[in-house]
Amino acid sequence: MEIKLNGDKIKVDEETRIRDLINLDRFNENGVIGVVESRKTFSEEKKDLLRFKTEKGSFTIKLNGTEFSEIFKKNLDKITGKNIRWSSNKILALGPFSTDVEINKESYMYERGELFLGTSGMNNDNTYLMICRKNHEKNYGTAGGVIGKIQRGKHLIDQLKEGVVIENIETLSEEKEKINAYSTSDLELKLKPGMEIYTHLNILLYEETPVSSEHILRGFEDSVFRVKEKNSTFVRTEEEASEIPSEFNEQRKEGYITVRNQGDGIGDIYFYRKKRPPSKGHNVTGEMEKGKELIELAEEGDLINVDTKPKRLLSVGMKQKEAADFFEENGVKHIRSGHEDDEGLVVDQEPYLTMEVLEEGEVKTHGIDKDKAIKVKLFYEKAPESVDYFKRITGLKDKKIGELNVYFTSKEISNVLFKGNKDLAGDLLPENTPNNVVESGMIGITNRSKPNKGVIGIRGTESKEYGPTGEDFNATNIVGEVKEGLNRLDGLTDEDKLYIMEV
Repeated sequence: MEIKLNGDKIKVDEETRIRDLINLDRFNENGVIGVVESRKTFSEEKKDLLRFKTEKGSFTIKLNGTEFSEIFKKNLDKITGKNIRWSSNKILALGPFSTDVEINKESYMYERGELFLGTSGMNNDNTYLMICRKNHEKNYGTAGGVIGKIQRGKHLIDQLKEGVVIENIETLSEEKEKINAYSTSDLELKLKPGMEIYTHLNILLYEETPVSSEHILRGFEDSVFRVKEKNSTFVRTEEEASEIPSEFNEQRKEGYITVRNQGDGIGDIYFYRKKRPPSKGHNVTGEMEKGKELIELAEEGDLINVDTKPKRLLSVGMKQKEAADFFEENGVKHIRSGHEDDEGLVVDQEPYLTMEVLEEGEVKTHGIDKDKAIKVKLFYEKAPESVDYFKRITGLKDKKIGELNVYFTSKEISNVLFKGNKDLAGDLLPENTPNNVVESGMIGITNRSKPNKGVIGIRGTESKEYGPTGEDFNATNIVGEVKEGLNRLDGLTDEDKLYIMEV
């Protein structure tokens, strides 16, 4: 039998289940799956959209639903076949015809493209359908009388002349689709002929937004995201960022993806279900190519599997040989620097951003001896705020190997201090402060109780008095511990770098 898998037609056996279609190596089994059982198309009249046909061309108007538009609809048969009786640089007038529109002598400000009912001689037996050519204020006997506005073909306003006939007025219709669809996480669901199965959302990222695209690539590195919010306009997932520049503030069309670049929720990613105007707070970063059904069917809290184009081209954390193979597979010229041996550990690359790597077509990776990096365990549950700060300072938020810059070291003390960031530390409250002793290898951060808040330290030897940054216990947040490579602290000097990996 024939079904569709992520938009592509395939043939499967009658006993096939969803599990049989999925590459489980690339699929989070907790992810939601979109199932479309059937689609039916039908036409629906748009009673508020009308097309006026003339010898000069056609224009479409949208009615505004007011009492004036109702009077207009009741008199459509009187208007069809009428010609433009008179015109000026401000209006065109079709008629006359008789209506029951109420006479009112108040003036009104009309906008170009508006259609309205007006009268001649303050007599509703001489009603005209008027089209505004130029913004102006005047009394036409109906205190406005606006029925709607031209949506398409506004250029014809300047081409229509006296004598031109309204040959036909028709109500427009649009094709609509009725879909029988639902979401499921049941991989044992048995398939039926004609079913459509959507397992992944495929997104294309734009080269015009290199920073925002990298932000998405980093956030979706595990190929999955959780729906935090869903409404009629968009689906949002949380993806924290400290700074996102303004890059591409265009119209947010249906199917587009944006990254919030300012205010509360900076870094959050939006998938649009409906069109929205441009916003300085949103970078249009990409679009959904396949699997938009998942955005329509998923609910808040659901996981969605996602594939990005391109993939993230970041080699930090690889060995030099692995990086060489990785970039070769992606058609990028690779240059080694630093420790160039195959086993060298890549700690940096230039350029760093995926879109810039693709634009330049080559990348240089800087390697170090793999034994020069220390491995740490971070205390996510005991010190979540401190861990977040530590990962921002080291770069571990974005890559597998971070770095600390030595602030102070001396043979006379048994701990090494590293540079922090007071602004980024903000109001770092006391968290996971030590009680009786700080053991060798513990990593600490000075909290807000001291002027040097944000400074990071690693304890070289056990102490019952001072934390890793040399402060008393109440001013010290223990954020983690060194599990491998503590001896790397020996011989460090001011301005040296210490490379860090999580175990």
